[in-house]
Amino acid sequence: MRQMAEDQGRPGTDLNFFPLMTPIVGRTVEEARAKYDKYKTMVDWEGGLAKLSGYLNLDLSKYPLDEPLDYNEIKDGVAIEGVGTSVKKDPEPLTPRQLGERMAFCGGGNLPIGTPDMIADVMEEWINVGDIDGFNVAYISNPESYEDFVELVIPVLQERGIMWRDYAVPGGTFRENLRREPGVKRAPSTHPAAKFRYVVLKEKYGDGNGDIHIDRNVEEELVQKVNGVSMNGTSH
Repeated sequence: MRQMAEDQGRPGTDLNFFPLMTPIVGRTVEEARAKYDKYKTMVDWEGGLAKLSGYLNLDLSKYPLDEPLDYNEIKDGVAIEGVGTSVKKDPEPLTPRQLGERMAFCGGGNLPIGTPDMIADVMEEWINVGDIDGFNVAYISNPESYEDFVELVIPVLQERGIMWRDYAVPGGTFRENLRREPGVKRAPSTHPAAKFRYVVLKEKYGDGNGDIHIDRNVEEELVQKVNGVSMNGTSH
């Protein structure tokens, strides 16, 4: 992905990757497993199946619930392409019930279970091997999941030097702290969104009074291509 960005004239570092992870943490392995067992009794697999059906644009309830699903039924061009790709990577096809349970449990993301050090080991390996920039830490029980992570895992990550102890730009914007770049408060000029800044649109579509008017009926405005992505009749 970073190479693709560079091929389009953007720095590879413009792209940040934050994979989903839903850790279940306990002070001991036994405590973590007990939490997992407790959470599993609360899973609404039917709700998860309905959600996954929407993502795949495929009504999974019409298939036998406890027979392995033929993954060939999942067509390309689904509502959320990454979800379909992720499901197809299963070593063995799961049943619709199992798929629904997994979606309801952790959304199909990584689900490490263990002590703070065990969770930190998994995260550190992902950082070193996968060249990722952080994690989208999800919850199963709110606020318990986040409290466990903050109180038990973050201190271990900080001790290992994996996580910062303070904001890079205290009082700065989210973008400045996410990118750890003081003063960079907006998307860089190489980002496709930069083409839709007010000053750019004003120069192209301004009426002289500061207002911007885009005629959607003009043929050249019906389809705009921004870095190869078609934006039909949209204005920003």
